[in-house]
Amino acid sequence: MLQQVNLLSTDLLPQQPLLEFRQMLVALAAFVVVLLTLSSVKGFEVWQGFVDTEALEEDLVLLLAQIKGVDAKTALQAELDALNTSKADRLAELDVLKVAKRVGGFSDQLVVLAESRVTGLWLTDFSFVQVEGSEPHLSVVGVAHQPELVGQFLRELQSHGGFSGYQFSELEIQREAEEKLAHFSLLGQEIDVDGAPG
Repeated sequence: MLQQVNLLSTDLLPQQPLLEFRQMLVALAAFVVVLLTLSSVKGFEVWQGFVDTEALEEDLVLLLAQIKGVDAKTALQAELDALNTSKADRLAELDVLKVAKRVGGFSDQLVVLAESRVTGLWLTDFSFVQVEGSEPHLSVVGVAHQPELVGQFLRELQSHGGFSGYQFSELEIQREAEEKLAHFSLLGQEIDVDGAPG
């Protein structure tokens, strides 16, 4: 017996075909999104590597150009000389501080300079200078209306206790013809009781 079957009949269709098809589409879309995300991350890393390599090559070319232009040994020697000069300066400053600590500091001299007053004379600089191979020297710089006031200032300094042990070995006075003020500088050193430098 033959039975006729209508293939276009809705009785032969599954009950949930659309739902399964939708689930399959969602799964396929999720899979594609994951693949795209992974490929973009990997692709970015590869691209970034190319960019970094190009930048590194440019830096290397610039560095080689600089090395060709400057002898590396000469540059290193110049840097070493600068460091040695800086070291020598720091050691000289340290020597000044050691002397200041040994003799109790420079506070006595600062007090005398603050209290000494000579009308018509002004100090513009005061410092302790390290002269190679000796104790620190006192350097005083200023201006005066008349050169004679510098001598008066020296006598006043040496009459106070803070400078009684100092000997001023250099005095320089300059006065330009058109200026009314005389510029002076003094260089002195602390001396021992027997007259030898400090």
